[in-house]
Parts: sequence; structure tokens; C-alpha cells
Amino acid sequence: MPMQSRPVQPRAARPAPEKTRASKPAKAAAVQPAGPAVFPPVAFDQAAYRDALVKAADDGIQVRLIELGWLGTVQYQASIVRDGYPVQAQLMGWIRKEIAAVEKDLANIDRMGNEQAERLLNLRRQRGNTESSMARKPSYGTEKVLQSFDKQITLINDWQTQSKATRAGLTDRVLPALRLLQARLEAALRYFLDHPPKREEAAPPAPQQIVVENKIVVEPTPVTLEATINTPPAAVTVSLPPRRTETSIIRDEFGNISKASQLETDAEAA
Repeated sequence: MPMQSRPVQPRAARPAPEKTRASKPAKAAAVQPAGPAVFPPVAFDQAAYRDALVKAADDGIQVRLIELGWLGTVQYQASIVRDGYPVQAQLMGWIRKEIAAVEKDLANIDRMGNEQAERLLNLRRQRGNTESSMARKPSYGTEKVLQSFDKQITLINDWQTQSKATRAGLTDRVLPALRLLQARLEAALRYFLDHPPKREEAAPPAPQQIVVENKIVVEPTPVTLEATINTPPAAVTVSLPPRRTETSIIRDEFGNISKASQLETDAEAA
């Protein structure tokens, strides 16, 4: 059925728009950062929370990460006040550095995975060619060459299995946990800046009282007392009675002295 053409109707001229008062453009909505503005606290066991803090007591970063992961945005404000905003900003830098390191590890795993996949393809191709050549014309040592190919292929397959598990752990657990900590800390720092803690105004110091005391200090004249006591020495008389000494000598058969003894007594007793 032939198509029928419709006659083109000339467009009616549009009436000129009336001059109206330009309305003010609506204010653009503020760009909200990623993640919620306020994170609620995580339901956890208080005893387990305290045990985790005690175990990490010697590691300041680990303590802050535990608090950051368990406390809510509002509850974490006490930690910011305790440590100071600059310390928490350093913690943010540490988290971002760890995220960058994990992303670098993932990139290295992917790069090495591509290299190993290409190497595995070449090894399988070379093994197939060697096996075909051996089928046509057996030669000495070909079986050992095939075993070498199989060993290399097994090593690459094992590496690929391990690298897949490592990559899954980084992408499924480590990286999401770090990004969650980053989002929680960003929300806490933003809340801290939007709701600065109230500082208690110090009471004006009391006016200082000035007391003037008139005192005359008279230093006493030093007085030295000396007492001299002359005591004559006591006379000491030693009187010993006359003594008598008897000596007994025993000689051996050759006339030599073998034993001698002395006995001392008062002469009067004798």
C-alpha cells in the first residue's frame, strides 16, 4: 500500500513571551559526602569491647580503630576531644595510606596474574608441541621434558589458586573494612567541626589582696658561753705481789730438750 504524504502545515508563530520578573534560581543542594552523616553505635558486648582495648593498650592506632569501629559518631566525639583534632587527622592519613597499599597489592596481584596466565598458556602450548613431536618421532629425554612442563604448570596453577584467595580476602574483607573506617572517621570529624564542644568560660580571677605589714626585725646578739672545768688526774697505783717462776725441762736420750714447762706462782704462796 503506497504511503500517503501529509501536506506540511506552516507552523503558527509563537507569541512573544511576556516579560515577567525573573525568579531567583533555587539554591543548589549541598553535596553530601559518601556515607551517612551520623553513624549509630554498633551493638556489642561491653566486656568484649574492654578486652579488645586492653589487648591493644600499647598500640595507639589500634585503640582508636577499635573505638572508631564500635562507637557511633556522637559517642566518638569524646575520643576526638581526648586526643585532639590533629591526632585524628593523622589517623585519617594512616587509613588512607592503608587503603592505597591494599589497592596497590590488588593491582600487583592482577598484573602478576596476567603474566602467569600468559606464561601458563605458552607452557601448555609448548608441552602440546613436544608431546606431538614425541608421538611422531620418539627421542631420548622427551619424557623428562614433559615432566618439567607439568611441574611448571602445577606451580602456576597453585599460585593462581592462592592469589585468588588472597585477592578475595583483600576485596571482600580488608578493603571494605578500611573504607568503612574511613567513612566513620570522616563523619565523626565533620560532626566535630559542625558541633564544636562547648568550652566552659573560666571565672574572672579574684582581685588580688595586698596586705602591708610593718615589722621591725631585731636580730639577737649572739652570746657564747664557755665553761672550763679543770679536773686533776687521778693517781693510779699498781701493786703486784712478788712472783715465782719454776721451769721444768725434759730431755731425750741424746740430751736434747724435748719438753719444757713453766709454772708461775706468788712468792708468798710458795
